[in-house]
Amino acid sequence: MRGRTDRHGHEIYGRDGVALPTAAQAAAIDTDARERVGVPGRVLMESAGRSAAQLIHAFRPEGRIVAVAGPGNNGGDAVVALRSLRAWGRDVAL
Repeated sequence: MRGRTDRHGHEIYGRDGVALPTAAQAAAIDTDARERVGVPGRVLMESAGRSAAQLIHAFRPEGRIVAVAGPGNNGGDAVVALRSLRAWGRDVAL
C-alpha cells in the first residue's frame, strides 16, 4: 500500500509525517554527495550509522540490539550503528 507523499514525491511515514526518500532517491543523494560535493563514502556511512543508532536508541532505550548485516553499504551502516550503540553502553550483537 502506498502512503502519502510530500511535494517532492517522498513517502511520508509515521504520525509526525516524516518524509523519507525512496531507495533510488537515497542512492542519488549519496552519489551527489560523493561526486559533486566530495564527501567521502566512509563519512556518509558513519553519518548513516550514527543516525540509525540514535533512532534505535530512541525507540528501544533498553535491551539488547541484534543486527544481521551483509557485506554491502547497508551492512556497513549496521556495523557503525552497533559500534555507536556499544559506545553508549548498550548490549549489542552482530
